[in-house]
Amino acid sequence: HFNHSQADEWAEKGKIVKGDWVYEDILRLEREVMPQLDGIVFVSRYMADHIEQRIPEIRNVRKIISPNFLCKAVSEPSHLSGDMINIGTLEKRKNQEYLLRVLFECARLGKSYTLTLVGEGPDRKRLEALSGALGIRPQVRFLGYQKSAARFLDGHKVYVHGALMENLPYTIIEAFASGIPVFAGAVGGVPEILSDG
Repeated sequence: HFNHSQADEWAEKGKIVKGDWVYEDILRLEREVMPQLDGIVFVSRYMADHIEQRIPEIRNVRKIISPNFLCKAVSEPSHLSGDMINIGTLEKRKNQEYLLRVLFECARLGKSYTLTLVGEGPDRKRLEALSGALGIRPQVRFLGYQKSAARFLDGHKVYVHGALMENLPYTIIEAFASGIPVFAGAVGGVPEILSDG
């Protein structure tokens, strides 16, 4: 359940440098090990196709696609309400900056909406500063990491997902289970669970 490669995951988090020896070693290890597996379980057709293109030798390995699923747990409602909500790590790939800019453009057009960001990550301070610079800080709630974050969905009108790349996002499935509309880009495995209309 990684996005493209563990090397890319670590590079996007700033833990290693893309193209350095550690990055290349992880890619090499994946190329060596994956063709030797008895089987591979992917959570999206998108990622299965991507890995097969990157490592053609896995074509002979048994594969199944088993999308993420949800057993809706009963949790204490949050009693927090708002317009838009996003749940996820605050990092570049998750692209919450785009959501802030959408909020800014709406405000520029005379429409005032709120955005609740649930999650923690390396971009938090930058996103807080950007919301201030855009003049929308009073409209944005930064809740940080929250256990059972899906409990916040029920009080919101729409779930927004601005990620630049996703395998198969669990939070979109949770939003569907909560019965709220979802707005997300057609990236990675998202079109496998969400289509226009």
